[in-house]
Amino acid sequence: MPARRTLYCLLRASHLLAICWMLGVSVTASHAATAAGPYDQLMARLAEQKQTGRLRVTEVGRSGNGRVIPLVAIRPIATRALPRTRILIICAQHGDEPASAHAALELIQRSAANDKPEALLSPHTRHLLGGKLAGLKDVLWLIVPVANPDGYNAGKRLNGAGQDLNRDWQRATQPETRAVRGVFDTWKPNLVLDLHQWSPDDPPPADNGLEMVLRPESPVQQRLERHIAVSALRAVTSTDRRASLVTASPRSTPTLAHRYFAAQGVAAFLIETAARDTQAQRKALLTDMILVLSNVCASVPADTRAAAFRNSGEFIYPREFASWLRGQQPTQPGRDTGRTLVAAGVAAGFWALLSALHLKSRPTFLATSDEILSEGQT
Repeated sequence: MPARRTLYCLLRASHLLAICWMLGVSVTASHAATAAGPYDQLMARLAEQKQTGRLRVTEVGRSGNGRVIPLVAIRPIATRALPRTRILIICAQHGDEPASAHAALELIQRSAANDKPEALLSPHTRHLLGGKLAGLKDVLWLIVPVANPDGYNAGKRLNGAGQDLNRDWQRATQPETRAVRGVFDTWKPNLVLDLHQWSPDDPPPADNGLEMVLRPESPVQQRLERHIAVSALRAVTSTDRRASLVTASPRSTPTLAHRYFAAQGVAAFLIETAARDTQAQRKALLTDMILVLSNVCASVPADTRAAAFRNSGEFIYPREFASWLRGQQPTQPGRDTGRTLVAAGVAAGFWALLSALHLKSRPTFLATSDEILSEGQT
């Protein structure tokens, strides 16, 4: 009798686990299918990319309303070396400027499919560059596809607390700016790109532009930044697409993201797209800018870059992250793998059920524990 009772209890428990797992799958799928908000759609598209060999998605913080702030790391194609160049790309600081998030998703999706970066260039820029972006073989992209989840979901410039994130970088009073600053502190990027778009309500010229900060106290940094900017603008400008270099005075407010990061001693640019352009035109320009600026920065000789910028010395990658970049398995499955998967299924069903009942807001995608290598939460 005790043996039969034990067997009965085990069967009943496995039945309950199966129900929880099926609830998790069905409710999560239903929630993803019916999610109408832009943020939910973005997170669902990230989830579709799977954890391929070229990209890794982690959570680096939460918005004021509890939404995940994701970080997508994309390693170079066809190399197992640790990248010498790390580039941080900040998108959708202002929730009513979606072009940057669209450009980031395009880059993420094509990278997950192992497409060559050159395939993303506009025809004119690809022709000028001879179809080559050799510097990208040494680049690790660190992309924040939506820095302002609450504003992005609502289609509003400000975050959920009514604050303009691009006026908060010096004081970092908001959880979103603190999360991205945590990424900067952890990964020590060599280049920071902050992507934006003008709106029809902005004063003229509201044109395509690349802004850098004048730093007379750091002439070597300033010369190299100008070289990177001018080289990129030559490649992306054509007869039907103009873009200009804008220089910000040292007396300009340092609360904007690119000005704050430039003051930390790294190359940092703000990219604006023209108010007159369509979303497709904006996405194309931003994609060209990301690829060409990354390529130029990575092509600068190591000693030249080290003399101009901080964060250009040797960077010690986290052990698990270094294993991933080299194409190695960071961990080996242990004997508890089955129990871990069962527990994960139960948890998925539980949280999905709560989400369906609106008892707890959860994103449609979360990184697994071995993918969260450095949280960056503050």
